[in-house]
Amino acid sequence: MKVCVMERSCLVFYSAIVVCMAISSVCQAAKPSPALHKFYAREKKKADDFNKEFAKKTRIINVRPQKKMVQNAPIMQREQPLTMVHVEAKTIAVARTFVDAWSISKELYEFIISILPEGSTILELGSGWGTGELAKRYRMFSVENDKKWLNKYKTTYIYAPIVNGWYDTNVLRRELPAKYDLILIDGPLAVIGRGKFFDNLSLFNTNVPMIFDDVNRAPELELMNKVAAYLGKSTHIFSGNGKQFGVILP
Repeated sequence: MKVCVMERSCLVFYSAIVVCMAISSVCQAAKPSPALHKFYAREKKKADDFNKEFAKKTRIINVRPQKKMVQNAPIMQREQPLTMVHVEAKTIAVARTFVDAWSISKELYEFIISILPEGSTILELGSGWGTGELAKRYRMFSVENDKKWLNKYKTTYIYAPIVNGWYDTNVLRRELPAKYDLILIDGPLAVIGRGKFFDNLSLFNTNVPMIFDDVNRAPELELMNKVAAYLGKSTHIFSGNGKQFGVILP
């Protein structure tokens, strides 16, 4: 058991928790946007500053430190003292409600921005919330098999129903763009499977960066490794917010 002595009133601690809960509610209700992104970053900094200050004002008396793993968060590989878990959990909740509104993670979005100049062309397999954000900076082509996702964002949709377990290849041969600067493999859904991307690799320009989302799942990881081995290229895996994406560079 830990005994904590606070140099200041516990009221500060509880007030911070209430603030963080309010921030989480706001993030859940709003769609991702640059303004919300800035709001999230600003408020998370406030919470991080509070965490640091709280740690300074808390001392442990005659106990052996106990640890608790915080799961499904950017800090999931780090053990956190129990005295900090409650504050950290609220901070993480704010981050996750922002990121979970995307079909791609914030880390993947930021990675694309870091390697691809604004105005470039992206071909994505599977569309979602991330399409709308990427379309603010890039020319988008989106292969989509689900009609309910068509015409939602500023992208050129290529409607390709599922035929024989993957996108209709006749549609792809006819409608894929001649030039693009990056491929994002984020579809079809896992229940359909993405493995046939390899079987139809000849339809695509593989001399551009290829990003495979959800490689924390075995089938997606196997697909990326299979493509990389066939092309004789290396892979790079990035983690964030409980997900992973992999990259094959030209």
